[in-house]
Amino acid sequence: MVEEDEEIKRLYTLARSLEGMTRHASTHAAGIVISKEPLMNYLPLQRTSEDFVMTQFPMKAVEEIGLLKMDFLGLRNLTILQEAVQRIEETQGIKLDLNTLTLDDPQTYTLLASGNSTGIFQLESGGMRAILKELKPTCFEDIIAVIALYRPGPMDQIPEFIRRKLGSNITYLHPKMEPILKSTYGIIVYQEQVMQLARDLGGYSLGRADLLRRAMGKKKKEIMEEERQNFIQGLQDDEGKWIIPGALQIGLTLHDAEEIFDLMAKFAEYGFNKGHATAYAVISYQTAYLKANYPLEFMAALLSTVMGSADKISFYIQDARLSGIEVLPPDVQYSQVGFSTEEQAIRFGLGAIRNVGVNVVEKILEARKDGLFKSLYDFCMRVDQKVLNHRVLESLVRAGAFGSFCTRPQALAVLDQVLNMAGRRQKDRLSGQFSLFDQDEELSEAIKFPELPDFQEREILDMEKEYLGLYLSGHPLSSVLSQIQPFTSSDILTCLEGEEEKKVALGGLVTGFRQNMTKKGEMMASFVLEDLTGGIEVLIFPRVFAQINAIGNDQVIVVVGRYNIRDEEKKIFAEKITKLEDLKPFVEDKPIHLPKIPKPQAVKKRLFLRFPNDKSELMEPILGVLQRHPGSQPVYFFFEDNQKVLEGEREFWVNDGDELMNALYGVMGQGNVVWKVAK
Repeated sequence: MVEEDEEIKRLYTLARSLEGMTRHASTHAAGIVISKEPLMNYLPLQRTSEDFVMTQFPMKAVEEIGLLKMDFLGLRNLTILQEAVQRIEETQGIKLDLNTLTLDDPQTYTLLASGNSTGIFQLESGGMRAILKELKPTCFEDIIAVIALYRPGPMDQIPEFIRRKLGSNITYLHPKMEPILKSTYGIIVYQEQVMQLARDLGGYSLGRADLLRRAMGKKKKEIMEEERQNFIQGLQDDEGKWIIPGALQIGLTLHDAEEIFDLMAKFAEYGFNKGHATAYAVISYQTAYLKANYPLEFMAALLSTVMGSADKISFYIQDARLSGIEVLPPDVQYSQVGFSTEEQAIRFGLGAIRNVGVNVVEKILEARKDGLFKSLYDFCMRVDQKVLNHRVLESLVRAGAFGSFCTRPQALAVLDQVLNMAGRRQKDRLSGQFSLFDQDEELSEAIKFPELPDFQEREILDMEKEYLGLYLSGHPLSSVLSQIQPFTSSDILTCLEGEEEKKVALGGLVTGFRQNMTKKGEMMASFVLEDLTGGIEVLIFPRVFAQINAIGNDQVIVVVGRYNIRDEEKKIFAEKITKLEDLKPFVEDKPIHLPKIPKPQAVKKRLFLRFPNDKSELMEPILGVLQRHPGSQPVYFFFEDNQKVLEGEREFWVNDGDELMNALYGVMGQGNVVWKVAK
């Protein structure tokens, strides 16, 4: 027993001796150390297993001995900028130098103020787009500030920043603060501003001001108390010389000095480095400039960089269409590897077709240098058979890439015949064997396309979905959209742009339906709900799953549920699911038969909607319903908790009608919706 105790003590002592020691060597993904002389003159080095040279000192130690460490990050947006500039030169003959752009382009700021910032670096999230609409940036400083503010903590200052930007009164605790804070409307936004305030109002050197800024950011209480004294009263060395004059000597009152120090301490915790924000803002401005002035080339470059993601392609194509840009289907006669511009449209890239790799497309483009293809057989003859197998060719056919020659059914009917004939012919040519009577043109003419009707629209859409990753020429939901819209609060794209969790009602098509069993043996399910604007994952937990009728892929439904955001994943937790055929006015699942009474237009009425309180989850979906039924009759919101009645803004006014009433009843129940004749 004594021996066991001694062994335990020995192991405990060993563990304590290891505590705090470096566990392993790791490499920073983008960290580069820069020095005047060879690094071996300053610190020990070692080689990694990949034969890279790295320092044996950790990051902080490298900085402490005075070496410069910089992080060099790669951005997809830089590729977008490069490709867009190249396309502009090819299509318009304009050689654009992004480094010499003026920062006052009116079209760029008009685009940002409209919130049309999809695809723009740092500014494309739903929350950021909403802020841009309110802020309406008019100068480059506004872009820098909004990038710095749009983070947890400083985000709370955004409403006040917008109010001051739009004309609200701006005051400063001391006149010396104005030159420092004028560009941000009196609000401390950047770390550099904290340092400038410490220098100009406390007499700090910029070096000591940076130490103050770090201490404030880390909330070190002892250091903060010491720095408060230094800022207000100043600091002398042993010989009585002033290292820091202090705010009182500079001319501030004790009250102002204390208040300014507290203000600096409050914002230093969240302050963002302006140099960092400015570097980001430059790329933001450049991408916004290209989208505003060269939308075709910009969108083509943007789409080409996301070819590996069908969801992103679908998202950005929808944005292009909303901007009035037509997206043409893939075509072996005109398409490039990526997305390209063609007159006033964008042509879908062959490289984005399923089963068609970049190497295949490069061989197609190489063969096309000798002129456009004359037929399907001519295509198969000229493209190297080493890459053009049956799978690749069928994918091109089903994606609609041979639309210049024939329909999909016609191409599929002769696919094997054409491929075999072209394969044999290519082999004969390589071996030097050919017949004078076996000419390619005659063989091409010998292949007759059968008279076959084209596929039905739904079949074509399904092929597009499978091989392009999206519905390109239409959407199966289009024909029933008018039936489900009255029961929804927004489209999926608008929902995904929201950064707040809330109750929503969304309509769309069920795809990827899966059933699972929980550990308790209960059934649950998940699927992706798709509409014309995008898709979102829906989860059905056991309690709700037990209440719904059987649903499956390709069914049109309306989902009422909770919009949830966790770790950047956005989902809907379903609370109620209704099939298209079951959509009708309901209260507590019982149909309502609305009386059809003629209503004279001369009678002025007001619509009253009752909510438990002004934080009700029903508010968002109801506002969406109201906006889709605009009219001239005012709407009033009654809140039961405080008995208050508020008149809705003009954008929420409506006209009485069955479609509107059905939608309102479906979300909040018949008893909470009342029309009253105005006196």
